[in-house]
Amino acid sequence: MLRYANVYGPGQVPRGEAAVVAIFTENLLRGRPCVVYRYPDEPEGMLRDYCYVEDVARANLLALEGGGGEVLNIGTGRATSTLELHRTLVRAFLRHGVDLPRELRDPRFGPPRPGDLRRSCLDPGRAARRLGWRPQVSLEEGLERTVRWRLSLQR
Repeated sequence: MLRYANVYGPGQVPRGEAAVVAIFTENLLRGRPCVVYRYPDEPEGMLRDYCYVEDVARANLLALEGGGGEVLNIGTGRATSTLELHRTLVRAFLRHGVDLPRELRDPRFGPPRPGDLRRSCLDPGRAARRLGWRPQVSLEEGLERTVRWRLSLQR
């Protein structure tokens, strides 16, 4: 059985609380500000482990071949703040030639929502040992691919 971190990538729809990459992407394309929810003592927002969809698909294939029914964490093991995620996504848009207005390049901030976890980051060590799986796509590259895909829908 596989336990996933926050999976993102092409095809993700911007609905629900677990789709922050898709939500931020749509907001930026439609000229709407993004909101980073945060606790007062954590100014950069919640910490999450973001794993690219192709890495997750590869983990599934490896688990079918030899997972042995164990519970394995599929994630990067790297905690990324929501503010860092937003900044990296903005940079990806700018590299793709999207002229984001200044007011969209910085997010708005809001208080945590009921049930918001401060940190969620998985240790993928057992998946590495049992399956030989390690994430291959960095957050920066994954967001680049996601932005490229989303922009291709507009053509």
